[in-house]
Amino acid sequence: MVHSGVTLELLATQPTEGIVVPLPAPEPAPVESDESDGATSEAEAPAVEAPDATDSEAEPERVDDGPALIEAPELLEFRPTAATAVPPVDSYALRLVAPRTMYDHGTLVAHAPASAGLAPASTLRLYPSDYDRAGIGADGRVKVTSGNRSVVVAASVDASLPRGTASLAVGGDVAVTRLIDVAAAVTDIRLEAAR
Repeated sequence: MVHSGVTLELLATQPTEGIVVPLPAPEPAPVESDESDGATSEAEAPAVEAPDATDSEAEPERVDDGPALIEAPELLEFRPTAATAVPPVDSYALRLVAPRTMYDHGTLVAHAPASAGLAPASTLRLYPSDYDRAGIGADGRVKVTSGNRSVVVAASVDASLPRGTASLAVGGDVAVTRLIDVAAAVTDIRLEAAR
């Protein structure tokens, strides 16, 4: 097996340090003629040219060293962006959180017989003191306003929430997405009794 002059025998006799440099393939041996006496006459012998002075100045024959080396790209460096500026909490507003639930009122869940009735009704969950401060009526419904958009939804008490936070799940029968401004860092809402 020969590859650019490297043979298995050459590798076995000349151990390397793990780097194999390709060498030019060896020149083929001259073919001898099949004459009866095996001798070649002087007339048939190839003429040997005298060395020319320009041959010594000629460039040596180039050896193919394989593909050119490619420079490694610069290392990637992580440069964090500036932190998002979050406005302070307004004392009259609540910060809205919009989580997802396992079952919602989406098309696939609503049309699957096994899960059609599992989606809960939309409920705005509030910390107990925030619920009391909102002045929610006996029916438990509240008008939620964010900017110039508003929805009316049922409210309930949830002591697991932090104070000043309201939670309304995405995908319910009341679209919380109507309250969210995607260009704003946070969504603040105001509550008033539903009429």
